[in-house]
Amino acid sequence: MAKTTAVGLDLGTRYARAAVVEYDSAHPTATTPRIVDFAQVPLDPAAMSDGEVANPPLVTDAVRHLFRSSRLPTKNVVLGCGGTHVTVRETELPIAPMDQLRASLKYMVQDELSVRVEDCLLDFCPIRTTEHHIQGLLVAALADSVGRAVNAASAAGVTPVRVDLAALAIARILGRGPYAQGVVGVVNMGASATDVIVLADGRPQMLRTLPYGGELITESVMRACSISRDEAEQAKIALGLATPPPGSEAAEAAGAQISRRASAVVEAINQTFAYHVQRTGQKVSGVLVSGRAALLNGMDRYMASGLRLPMARAAIDQLTQVSSALATQLDDGVRSDLTVAAGLAYGGAQ
Repeated sequence: MAKTTAVGLDLGTRYARAAVVEYDSAHPTATTPRIVDFAQVPLDPAAMSDGEVANPPLVTDAVRHLFRSSRLPTKNVVLGCGGTHVTVRETELPIAPMDQLRASLKYMVQDELSVRVEDCLLDFCPIRTTEHHIQGLLVAALADSVGRAVNAASAAGVTPVRVDLAALAIARILGRGPYAQGVVGVVNMGASATDVIVLADGRPQMLRTLPYGGELITESVMRACSISRDEAEQAKIALGLATPPPGSEAAEAAGAQISRRASAVVEAINQTFAYHVQRTGQKVSGVLVSGRAALLNGMDRYMASGLRLPMARAAIDQLTQVSSALATQLDDGVRSDLTVAAGLAYGGAQ
């Protein structure tokens, strides 16, 4: 079997992460990908903002350090983009070859966007074909935002050969095995945003990026308790969604903020699923949860109660193959950390 190796580069809020995925080059989508390596380095807090590159030199320094300090096999990468500045919406286009559709997108979708089509990079992810149309997801990313990420990586000596939406990368790597059948919700809770994806038989049908993440919880605790960011982060991790100890005003104030933000996330997810049911008649049968923010103490139980759906925490090593060396490093945190980067790398096979 001829094997191809690809590297996915995920620029997160706090870390730059890279995953190496190996797959059969002759039958890339018909075989199970194998994750063979993973590396990450911290990002300066000022480097990223809301999923976008805010300070290119800081990102460049981190990416350069990432590749120098690890044994990544190539500097050709699939680079992730995401955040609330990327618009994803359902649309339908006339039946035509995909290369023609993608070339004509800017002429067909201007009325569907709230920004100028000239300012965007556009893509289309097909879902289903009817008699006269192709239904799918329109992806519009601000060209300036994508350009900053590409330039920051390139300045570190890395070559982005493809830019992919991080949320679609999550769907690609998690919509496998038992989640390749039926209608499943995927909720990825990151630092700056939460991606909600509805999969039907493993294919994305709907995608929403919500402006809620772990950093928002930390900032709310910081303001409510008049403490530093590091202290707020420690309080968030220590308390989670557990009942605060009696008599502690600071813990009660922190707990109230954590619960308020968690409630807002659950309400927005419920609204997303309800819209999907209204639009398609398909009910979500269960939810797969990933992302560092989802590891907050009690978050999975709180979400299961609020959504009233069966919940499972994403275990990427049960959905795809993982090298024996990497398997020894896996815990819930590492599983969450490598999901986006691994999905991006596997995108090279699509």
